[in-house]
Amino acid sequence: MHFRLLTGEMDRGYAMASIVQLKVALRDVRPPVWRRIEVPKDCTLGDLHDVIQAAMGWSDCHLHDFEIAGRHYSANSFRLEDTFGETVHDADRYRLETLLKQGVKSFSYTYDFGDDWLHKITVEKALEAEPDADYPRVVKGKGACPPEDVGGPPGYDMFRDVIADPDHPEHEEMLEWAGVDAEDFDDTAFDMAVANLRLEPLRASRRKKTASKPKAKPKTPKTASSPRTKKAKAPELPMETPGEPDDSPDALIDGVLVPLRDAPDTGTLPVRVLRGLVAHPGLAFRLVHRVLTADAPDLAEQRLCVLLLDEARMDAEGNGARGQAFLTAFQSAIENRMANDRATLAGVHSLAVAYVRAGLTAPEALSALGVAGDLGGLTDLAELGDPEDLEKVLDQDLGDALSELDDPYQLYCAFQEMLAGLPNPAKGHMAGLIARRSEAMIPRLCLYWLLDPVAEIRLAAAEALAERLSNAPLERSLMALLVTARRWMPPDAARDALDRAVANARAGLTTVDAGMGPEEVSVVEGIATSIPDGSGAQQFGALVRRGERVGLAMVLLKTGHGVKDAFVLEESPEEIRDMFERMQDAADRRTNLDALGVAVGAALGEGGGLGRPPAPGLLDVLDLLPLDSFDPLPATPEAWAERVDPDGAVAQASAQKRGRLVNESETWLDEFAMIDSWFETGGDLETAVIEATSETAARRVVFNHLEERRAFWAEQCFRGALVLASDELPRHAQSFTAVGLALLDGRPLKKIPIMDWIVEATLDAIIDDGRSDGSPVDDPDLGPGDFDLDALAAQAPPPDTDAIDRLEDFLEREDTPEHTMNLSGLDGYLFSVAIPEPAPPVQEWLPMIWDGHQPPMSDPEAMGDALNTILGRYTQIRTGLDTQDRGLGAIIWSDDDGHRHVTDWVRGFVEGMQIFEEEWDPLVRRAPEPVGLLVLGVDDPTMPPPPEIPPQELAAIRKGLPDQVLSIARTLWHAAHHDTTPVRAGPKVGRNDPCPCGSGKKYKKCCGQ
Repeated sequence: MHFRLLTGEMDRGYAMASIVQLKVALRDVRPPVWRRIEVPKDCTLGDLHDVIQAAMGWSDCHLHDFEIAGRHYSANSFRLEDTFGETVHDADRYRLETLLKQGVKSFSYTYDFGDDWLHKITVEKALEAEPDADYPRVVKGKGACPPEDVGGPPGYDMFRDVIADPDHPEHEEMLEWAGVDAEDFDDTAFDMAVANLRLEPLRASRRKKTASKPKAKPKTPKTASSPRTKKAKAPELPMETPGEPDDSPDALIDGVLVPLRDAPDTGTLPVRVLRGLVAHPGLAFRLVHRVLTADAPDLAEQRLCVLLLDEARMDAEGNGARGQAFLTAFQSAIENRMANDRATLAGVHSLAVAYVRAGLTAPEALSALGVAGDLGGLTDLAELGDPEDLEKVLDQDLGDALSELDDPYQLYCAFQEMLAGLPNPAKGHMAGLIARRSEAMIPRLCLYWLLDPVAEIRLAAAEALAERLSNAPLERSLMALLVTARRWMPPDAARDALDRAVANARAGLTTVDAGMGPEEVSVVEGIATSIPDGSGAQQFGALVRRGERVGLAMVLLKTGHGVKDAFVLEESPEEIRDMFERMQDAADRRTNLDALGVAVGAALGEGGGLGRPPAPGLLDVLDLLPLDSFDPLPATPEAWAERVDPDGAVAQASAQKRGRLVNESETWLDEFAMIDSWFETGGDLETAVIEATSETAARRVVFNHLEERRAFWAEQCFRGALVLASDELPRHAQSFTAVGLALLDGRPLKKIPIMDWIVEATLDAIIDDGRSDGSPVDDPDLGPGDFDLDALAAQAPPPDTDAIDRLEDFLEREDTPEHTMNLSGLDGYLFSVAIPEPAPPVQEWLPMIWDGHQPPMSDPEAMGDALNTILGRYTQIRTGLDTQDRGLGAIIWSDDDGHRHVTDWVRGFVEGMQIFEEEWDPLVRRAPEPVGLLVLGVDDPTMPPPPEIPPQELAAIRKGLPDQVLSIARTLWHAAHHDTTPVRAGPKVGRNDPCPCGSGKKYKKCCGQ
């Protein structure tokens, strides 16, 4: 059995207009102010914003907002942060053409949320581009643009009244403010030439982009009159979808990279976009392939890797299934490149740096690629030759770094990236060479390296410092930090080497820094923090003044990680104080130096037990604060209990008092914003919740999970109690302490209100967010048209027959989940999810191809290719149905005798209708007969046809269906998008006749209701 592309006529006589004419009218202003503009239909809403600004005469110095069918769009990054409590979509991700296809006839555009200039935009008509015309352009208009910041329509009225009255007390002041003469101001004036002149930069930019695009090779449509064998050359699927990008499989990534091109070092993407991409580990292969095979680094691609790895890391640290799946896929893609021996040294280094910047350790496979690519498979750079020769090679790079950087910690970060991509032994060797140099910042760099996660680097730094101490003393401040760093180090060879060096230094070099003057005293002006979040993370920020310097010491602690990050910010005093004020507002709690010392000490104790050194920047934090040291402390829940309740005031209280304190946890959510993040995540938990047969069973699953997490949540309560006690909230501190003790004492979780809240929040996070068994779903706040998988699908190119072949192979893999759709069934399913309006979101229908499971991930390249093909085919179907493209085909089976079998295609179509019953219900009511005709094509014992249909007639219907499925699909599309009247595909069905859908019920009791 082979698949066959079933097509209709191949005549592509239908041509879509390329220009859209819009009328942009300013509301609530008289005399009227409007512009008639012609813009390319493929422009984004961000482009349209620029056109409106230029055509109207605005200065683009305020926020803006498009409102289209109840959804908001903006190109302002500030707006994209949901500042006003609403979902705002990225205008640069939505094309005007896509919105117009949804039947939009008019929409609004608001400029300046203070003045509220509301514009009504009317879609007037579609046009063919004139051969010699430049677009966008203004073709007509009336009225002058009001001045910026005049106060909106009411202020504009007042402005005109004032400048028209020479006797008005504010007349001269208003004229000076506006920069006009009273006699020259004409609110009816409009100069079309000036308006088009303002558009010229936009036209020039468009001409440049058009000129740089490679011309597409013409594609010759082929007929589909005969079946084919599986690997034979077959009729191509229609490739030229109007308005779509080129057919490169990298088009998905290219679309995401657009906003990063202008700021490859600091650019970012909305969190929803990142979560959507991380939920698709198949995209990892494409990105890894591009980066590793590049001859020169692409900084935007590297930045995208950083953003995705960082988002995946944070999700994985919170036990999220999506983040871990993405990290696994990313590493698998690297290993795949290693197996194929295809990687450049520039690509390896670029990707290794991305791991470092994302706070991750580059996988060993990446280091292997680095040495295999350029160093002949070496694992130790010492084998390259004389260290003096290596030092000469390093001189230029080191000299550049040392001349450009005047801060030792920045130098440490620079060397972290410089050494990225090398095997650990090679990193240690390189660090040893650097550590023995004579520059003034090198000793401080070595102190940071004593706390590096890589043991070989720690040992190299310790040995280099030992050599220094054997020859000369360190400065007093550095020696104090060295002794402290030694206390924070794991017990290993590096610490042993340092112990010997420090002992020798104390014995023989006792007078150091004898001429040193008095030190400036550090004054802590405030410390901001919060209670821990649901993942055990807690941030502290200390504002410290030392003489004329002002610094902000930042520390991030996290359960299971110890001191995860630490650094000091030193800018101008005004900037630092402004940062601290913003942090105070967000953190909502204040604490003191003693509490900070306890929190950091416990984190050091936990990290030491795990063999994790603290973040090296903690040395800078200690150096800034008026403390001698942070001492590691026991980090067990029992130690925490003694710490926050030293006199036993809570532990020894009466049962009634402790009960009241525990019950007060019911109010925590109202008192402390961070409680909103207290819930559980994790792939196994999410799977168990989704598979629960009832809400009661789901709650039981979460409660059972929490039984194993009593110690974790007790620790978070104790850490919260420490902060609240230092913030002079003793009653709240006692409540947190009581809950922590109750968790350790075995009090039933259902009798602890906050734990009941955690259960409910966990269920909400899993069920409402749609997170089930690692399926690639997106953020719950994303709508069907957000820049998530739907936006990626819109950019996916239409697949060719080779891609369809590969997809068929992928669906038939041995590791594919049971009940995965076959190729023809998948095609029918894609038609069924493409037709309704609104269409189901991609993140909802995509997992159902694999029966709700994750697609096979053992081959990331094949998975990425399959997902691209599926998304491209889906977009091709929607575009083809919308444009009435007669070249659109359906994929059905054909046997060796040329007989066509449509059952699988129809079964896939019907499965989509059943899964998305809510979307299909109104369409079934309006077009019952075409639907019923399709259902008759399902040859399945579980869906018997109506007994009233004779077998011969049923056979004839099924035999003719291959010639009708496309016509039926077009009819249903038209009914969903354009028509409101019932659609019939045959004789009228009586209300008492059997329903043609095959249910066995009377028509009036089924689809005729």
